[in-house]
Amino acid sequence: MSVSNFGNQITNLALPTIAILLLHITVFEVGLLGTIEYLAYPAIGLFVGVWVDRYRRKPVLIACNVGRLVSLASIPAAYLLNALSIYQIFVVAGVNGVFNVFFDVAYQSYLPSLVEQADLVEGNSKLQTTASAATVVGPTFAGFMIGLIGAAQSIALDAAGYLTSAVSMISIRREEERPKADVANDDKQSFWSEIKEGIAFIIHTPVLAALTGCISTINFGTTISTSVYLFFAYNEVHLTPLLVGFVGTAGGVAFLIGSVTASWVSTRLGIGRALTFSILTGFGWIGYPLALVLPALPTLIVFSFIASSGILIFNITALSMMQKNTPSRILGRMTATRRTISWGVVPVGSLLGGVLGTVIGLPLTIIIGGCISGGAVLWAVLGPIYGLKEENNLDASPVWGGMKEGSE
Repeated sequence: MSVSNFGNQITNLALPTIAILLLHITVFEVGLLGTIEYLAYPAIGLFVGVWVDRYRRKPVLIACNVGRLVSLASIPAAYLLNALSIYQIFVVAGVNGVFNVFFDVAYQSYLPSLVEQADLVEGNSKLQTTASAATVVGPTFAGFMIGLIGAAQSIALDAAGYLTSAVSMISIRREEERPKADVANDDKQSFWSEIKEGIAFIIHTPVLAALTGCISTINFGTTISTSVYLFFAYNEVHLTPLLVGFVGTAGGVAFLIGSVTASWVSTRLGIGRALTFSILTGFGWIGYPLALVLPALPTLIVFSFIASSGILIFNITALSMMQKNTPSRILGRMTATRRTISWGVVPVGSLLGGVLGTVIGLPLTIIIGGCISGGAVLWAVLGPIYGLKEENNLDASPVWGGMKEGSE
């Protein structure tokens, strides 16, 4: 995971950089690229959740890494053959999006089979810490490698990372519990009934419903901003890929601090307050356009740090809470349902960002995205999140309308 996370930093910067600087696509096409990349979440997410609950998760993780390896390796190969086009970039983004859906659902459902419930916060924290460490060094390294060997060739490093990740997962020896689909003569439910069960579990658990709504709003607003950010950085602020990498590293430092302090912050403030205050950092996106009138690099670094500082605290605390309070047999479906909703808004946000960037300009688009992202705090203060004190106490009563104020 650590190696592939590091490699992902290269692709996250290199893929849109190829599209913007090498293939010279428009702002709208940049938004379209993000839409294609995340379209698989609303398209197949619910079905993937059922599928993952029926089969062992480790083989799914390995297959996804191999698939992403092959997909990404096609980009430097096509570039060397002088055959690279925006259409291939779109296809690779879409194919990787499908593999990402399977991987993300299986990965979050696989962890509870490797560690005890009492260790889930620590386990998630360690995984997020390694991911955050990759975001500290990764963006700057990505910018350096793009400048050194080119954006297309640097993606080969990410492909190699997926190979390493696949080999590492093969080496895991702990036996995974047999899912129900592996058991002969098991009671077979239809896909639709199992999908409905996953949806009902979230809908009838107030805190899970509120967290899903909160995450969705954060993702929607952040995606509007991020969909045009690189176009803004390259074409209006005139940064190089290396300097864009420096800005990304500032966000990575904030991620790392959040990952190692999440448990302390949750204990110090309480679960509900930690989640609530961490959401407010989404307003940091509002400051990005100040780079047009203030020293660009320091301004973007400061606001990148602010906008990223609460994300890992929120993610670790919320994810651990969801995992602890979801039965193993339905964990894949809960994860897929939540992801389908919370990541399903990303294609819409990306496309909207491209449209807004074309119509009203990039700075105002980034500001609108920041207002929506930070405004997700309303889900916390108007619902049951702010009053939470314990991770293991989610009230499974009807949502909204019938939601209890301050339920834990």
